[in-house]
Amino acid sequence: MKNLLFIRHAESELNIQPHIVGGRSNYAELTPKGVAQARKVGQFLRHNEASPALVVSSPAVRTLHTAQYSLAEMGLEPEIYIHDGIQEMTHGVYDGGLRDEVYPPELLAEMNKAGKHAKLPDINAESMIDVGERMFSAAGEIADMIDDGETALIYGHGLAIRCLASHIEDWSRERTFETKTSNTSRSKFVMNNGELSVDYVGRADHLAA
Repeated sequence: MKNLLFIRHAESELNIQPHIVGGRSNYAELTPKGVAQARKVGQFLRHNEASPALVVSSPAVRTLHTAQYSLAEMGLEPEIYIHDGIQEMTHGVYDGGLRDEVYPPELLAEMNKAGKHAKLPDINAESMIDVGERMFSAAGEIADMIDDGETALIYGHGLAIRCLASHIEDWSRERTFETKTSNTSRSKFVMNNGELSVDYVGRADHLAA
């Protein structure tokens, strides 16, 4: 059995600007609150999780900095393996756009009808289905890099993590959106005999401690 422990990035500058469609936006930095969150999850992991055999991050600044701050609290300085496959959903040219302009009511109605296949009208935009398949493939690649009984610590993104769970358990579009993955929340997936399953999604009790 191999453990894949995903940590959503800490609060970023785009998280406090809800009028902007963040999407991939890999340039976004952490806020001061985000730095504190990253340190807090690191303190939790130091006391509650086995030392990871592998540390993985998306290439986004917000995930890399979350990894660096939390690993420092754990007293670890491992090499961080960058994996493009665990990036956040991209909306193509609409990443960074104004939400009201990107999602007019008529387009939202069409996307609701399309369910998890819905995507913005750009060739590079992804649907929940696309992200779930990409994340599932990446999770398999990461699992292949560790041995049975080991844990990979993976710093990623909220919607992408939910899309992975949604792909595995066939969630609805509504459940995929509504399941909560707070900043630095923990989500655990298990690879057992080649089968990937969901242990839990979105635990953030460390923030209340």
